[in-house]
Amino acid sequence: MMGLRIQERGDVVKGAPLVQPDDHLFWFGSPRFMLFLIHFVLFQNAFQLAFFAFSTYQFGIDSCFHHRTEDIVIRISMG
Repeated sequence: MMGLRIQERGDVVKGAPLVQPDDHLFWFGSPRFMLFLIHFVLFQNAFQLAFFAFSTYQFGIDSCFHHRTEDIVIRISMG
């Protein structure tokens, strides 16, 4: 969309921006919602890694929280 706006104007001014980004050009037209989703995912990943570190420190690597090796690999790789 921004590229089409540049073509419509046709004139080039050195040092001046040709188009201005708008909210409606962003995903779903709502950049605040997407920013909230990004923050939410980052918080979930940080919480998952913190819980993994806490349960490993508190209960050891052989506890029921880390019953299978696949679970440990998935938790660390997803975090």
